[in-house]
Amino acid sequence: MRFTFFTGICALATLSLPLVTIKQNRIVSGEDLRIFELHPLFGVAAVIYLGVLFYIVLRRRANAVNFLAAACIFMVLILGAVWSVHTSLAEWDSTGYGRISFAGGFWFFLLTLYLFLSYSHRESGSARVRQLSIAVPLLIFFFFSIIGLFENTAIAMEFVNHQKKFLRELLQHLYLSLTAVGTAAIIGIPAGIKAARSERWRDPIFKIVSGIQTVPSLALFGLMIAPLAALSSAFPVLRTMGIAGIGTAPALIALGLFALLPVIRNTFTGIMEIESQVRSAALGMGMNRRQIFRYIELPLAAPLVLTGIRISLVQSIGNTAVAALIGAGGLGTFIFQGLGQSVPDLILLGVIPVILLSVLMDRLFYAGELIATPKGVRAAWQS
Repeated sequence: MRFTFFTGICALATLSLPLVTIKQNRIVSGEDLRIFELHPLFGVAAVIYLGVLFYIVLRRRANAVNFLAAACIFMVLILGAVWSVHTSLAEWDSTGYGRISFAGGFWFFLLTLYLFLSYSHRESGSARVRQLSIAVPLLIFFFFSIIGLFENTAIAMEFVNHQKKFLRELLQHLYLSLTAVGTAAIIGIPAGIKAARSERWRDPIFKIVSGIQTVPSLALFGLMIAPLAALSSAFPVLRTMGIAGIGTAPALIALGLFALLPVIRNTFTGIMEIESQVRSAALGMGMNRRQIFRYIELPLAAPLVLTGIRISLVQSIGNTAVAALIGAGGLGTFIFQGLGQSVPDLILLGVIPVILLSVLMDRLFYAGELIATPKGVRAAWQS
């Protein structure tokens, strides 16, 4: 099984690469440590673990329960190794400024864990196993957090040092992303409907929004500076409203333009995919055009429309990080600040929340799609 073999390769990379790096402060390079160098017990456990894993691969006995068990064993093994470094950090560092940074092996560990759990969740025919594949890893992470696993990690220390600023920039990041996507939905849904109903408007609409997508995000942010700066200079009242060449206004405009294409395209597709027989049947029942749109077209197109909004939101959360370069704030502030100071853990303080926000919003909107989808359409999907 190729999936199992790839998972084994990722697990091997986890055990071969440095797992953590011990630093005396936030700037120095530090000392890389592999799992075999942390404690002999972890080295022996790693060898046994790999042997069992490859036995499953070769004998083709992998199933959802086996992968869930392998994920839990792997988590305890790796997190236990990191915790052993945490407990011995005080003996190694007498200055009190020592910290633990996660190295390449730890990030391969997270990738391996994701592969284990996604296979277990996807292939299981039991709802209980799917629930356990989510609950058990969270409980293991929670347990190690309680006993102080992340207390002396560099990312946690960076968060403590920038706690107030982090919360402020997180809220700003959400404000920029949600406002841009909300504006794109207000404009894009009617534009998609217009494109579906009028061939005259279809080509210009898609040419414009497709052309916007070809512009790099950083370039589009830069293109907003000159015209908005000129407008704010010509009309000082705009400056009092917060509209200027840099800051929130150009970021919202650029992000909103980038978010248009998925919304318009999915709205157009949702309307066009409705079969003509359905509309003919509605006309035969005496419905007018407005009633057909409200009771037939809109409910049937809703799943695809919401999918377009979800795609736009996930894209906007990532693009918003670039908005920090024009003074709009957001989590990208930590990314570019860390690049300027050559502090990788400060970069991760911005990158990791962006990834988690993207995943969280994707799942929330996916649940919203299921709720908004008519029961008949949902039953047809499931069948």
